[in-house]
Amino acid sequence: MDGKLELQDDALSVEGSDHFCVQENKPLTEWKLESVDSANDLTSEVKTEEDSVGLLISCPAQNFKSEVEFSSAHTQKEELSLKEMTEENKVCAESFLDFAEMSEAGYGESSFNNCISVEGEDIDDEENGSSEKEMIVETEPMRSRKRTRCPEQWKRTKEKKARYKPKAFPKTPICKHPDGKLRCNELSMQDVRRIHQKFQKQPDRVWQNNFILQHISVSSVRRTFNVDNPRRKISTQFVLPKRRDNVVENIRVCRAAFVSILHVGRDRLHRLCQKYFENETTATETRGGDRRTHKYKEKKEGVMQHVKKFKPLQSHYSRGKNCNRQYLRSELNVKKMWSMYIEENPEELHVDYDYYRTIFNDNFNIGFGSPYVDKCSTCSSLENRITAEKRQTEREALRIQLKVHKTRSDVFYKQLQEQTDGQLTLSYDCQKNLILPKVPDQAAYYSRQLYLYNFTICQGHSGCSQTKENTFAYVWTENEYAKGSNQIASAVHHRLSHTNMDCFTSVRIFSDGCGGQNKNTTMLGMVIHWFLSEAPENIKKIEIWFPIVGHSFIPPDRVFGNLERQFQSLSVIENSSGYIGIIEKFATIISLGKDCPVHDWKGYADQVMKKPGNWHFQFQKSKKLIITKSVSKRTCLVQGEPFYNFESGEPKSLNKKGKHFQKGYIPNSIPMGVILKEAKIRDIKSLLELHFGEDWVLNANLSFYTEMFNQQQGLGVADLNENEGEHTDVVDFELMDEEEPDIL
Repeated sequence: MDGKLELQDDALSVEGSDHFCVQENKPLTEWKLESVDSANDLTSEVKTEEDSVGLLISCPAQNFKSEVEFSSAHTQKEELSLKEMTEENKVCAESFLDFAEMSEAGYGESSFNNCISVEGEDIDDEENGSSEKEMIVETEPMRSRKRTRCPEQWKRTKEKKARYKPKAFPKTPICKHPDGKLRCNELSMQDVRRIHQKFQKQPDRVWQNNFILQHISVSSVRRTFNVDNPRRKISTQFVLPKRRDNVVENIRVCRAAFVSILHVGRDRLHRLCQKYFENETTATETRGGDRRTHKYKEKKEGVMQHVKKFKPLQSHYSRGKNCNRQYLRSELNVKKMWSMYIEENPEELHVDYDYYRTIFNDNFNIGFGSPYVDKCSTCSSLENRITAEKRQTEREALRIQLKVHKTRSDVFYKQLQEQTDGQLTLSYDCQKNLILPKVPDQAAYYSRQLYLYNFTICQGHSGCSQTKENTFAYVWTENEYAKGSNQIASAVHHRLSHTNMDCFTSVRIFSDGCGGQNKNTTMLGMVIHWFLSEAPENIKKIEIWFPIVGHSFIPPDRVFGNLERQFQSLSVIENSSGYIGIIEKFATIISLGKDCPVHDWKGYADQVMKKPGNWHFQFQKSKKLIITKSVSKRTCLVQGEPFYNFESGEPKSLNKKGKHFQKGYIPNSIPMGVILKEAKIRDIKSLLELHFGEDWVLNANLSFYTEMFNQQQGLGVADLNENEGEHTDVVDFELMDEEEPDIL
């Protein structure tokens, strides 16, 4: 059954309904309406109690056409959304400690945990990835580098709003006027309630004053006995809307009835009428306010445009946690940026350092260098809560929760340190993107640059000494391949295929939970294919381990730390050979695409394996994957475990019905060559000309760029304008775990 809204004169009405009080078990088509005599401020309010939660829909009248159809299907949609919200936010009891963790922590507790999980496809860069933000962007007020002030939460603002909130319920006027001009007694209690509710809808002085002005008429006094010094200078008439049978009529009322219904003082009403009579303008707020912003508008705009000129780095770490954070090069800081602003702008736009820093903090969320991830966000949060907590019992519960969290992370590191006979341990990670060319010029901060990628695999447990013989660096540049799951899986496949495993019976693989590179079906499908097709018969089991988010320091990170110290000592690195020359001091260099072929493992895995949402375990929550062969050895069985030392899952195949990984099959090769965008190529050329001169082409050390530009001409340069940014990269973040449950 449908209800119809119509706009009649200055009021909204509903056909077939004059109910103003919502009752239970009433259909949505029985509406409750609010009306005033001005169509501009008209609102309709609809309430229903069909659910335990009341819905309130407020719609400005100007958004309606003359006739608006509402159907009961809208009600069903609203009910469905409420049920979905209830399902998504349900809380269930879930054990969060395995056997080893409980024994080390010294107690066994189960608590409530958030059960929201993401079921569906794994995140991959080539299909579902999102590109890195390539321009500095403004952030929302509450997501900036420094928390902006929120006047709505100030104590004085709340007190100010409280002054304009209703203090009591209105009463029906009881005054009687014999002349018949004033019709106060015709207002029903429903009329009084609607008028009072409309007036008190916003606890704001200006809004309420404008409401009053809509219902009064002010004119000069017609007759006075003292012409020279009249006691009264204005005459005021008051009107209020009366509604009968869906018809709204404005009737005159006396001052006493008007004041009692709206709960305003006579003095406030007199001042408002006097001011309106003198100025003939609506009420405006003249108390307090910002008197200075407009004076510095041009300077603020100049500072913001200067900050936006800088080019952010493509950060490798913590994209999942810091999705709103952008990073500039570590050589920069706010004071250097301010000095550059002073040099580049005329004197009339100069600002103090403190003003520049304020704009930088309040309007942007920018850091310098790589995000800091060695400090776990959960650890920091719990430590801060422990410091701030005053109650002893609550503080003790937080300490226990912190101890349990650290115990869980320690289990991962103990497994990484463990080394037993017949067990091969591999760990791998990507280093942050290395820029080319690396030059000390200020123009480099505003320019897009080429990236060199370094993916490092370490063989052996975390206690092993790292040498070139057990450390392997797979390197490639941005114009050769993207940094995605196919490239990472191809490098791991190359290492598995070129490692002597005659004395091993099992393989353990450690990596972080980066969804675009490590924790996805592409990598898992490659490992299963290698296990079935290429692994020697003595390999009986493969385990893949993922750390607690924030506690992911693995052997490759030690290599990256050594490399960073070497890179920082050089102010200029002209080409990729400069980086590779340093990397080969610590690792064996393998060129991706030349020494290591790149295959389409993603397409192959998608053909054979089910989607993660159809697996028999939750992929996102899994901390350990155990892969074994079936009895027939035609397929692999995968067991996903949310805990490290406690195994409760069931091994099952992840293959689609009738699909199998084929022995001896090699997926299609991916050709080398990635088209860079024209804006990036222009920036690289400009930077080379600025630092090395216009005849940089004659420099033999820069022949790398000449070859790269020729390659791009052969591939066909992407015809994109400068504002569209650069080549899209991988979704590079760690899949976030569910929040740690509180200890009850």
